[in-house]
Amino acid sequence: MESANFKPEELQVDASFVNGKSVLEAVAKGIRLEGPGAGRSQSIEKFGSVERPLDVADFEVEIEDDSKEITVFSCPNKQEPTDQARSKKTG
Repeated sequence: MESANFKPEELQVDASFVNGKSVLEAVAKGIRLEGPGAGRSQSIEKFGSVERPLDVADFEVEIEDDSKEITVFSCPNKQEPTDQARSKKTG
């Protein structure tokens, strides 16, 4: 679709399409990708609710290409983290 100049500016998808890689790939193409993070059981309808649990898509993050290390820059309230660590259990 991109070659036919039908590239969207924004996509809203379900959890099977949202992960760090897909979000970064979308941003690189100038597309805003929104939806619940992969592995979550949220539907796109629940994702739009203000009362839903927070998801990785709510945070401003960067994933290093080589090491795949994740850096969190801010939470949904635009506050910087005081500390961050990766879960040994879930990665």
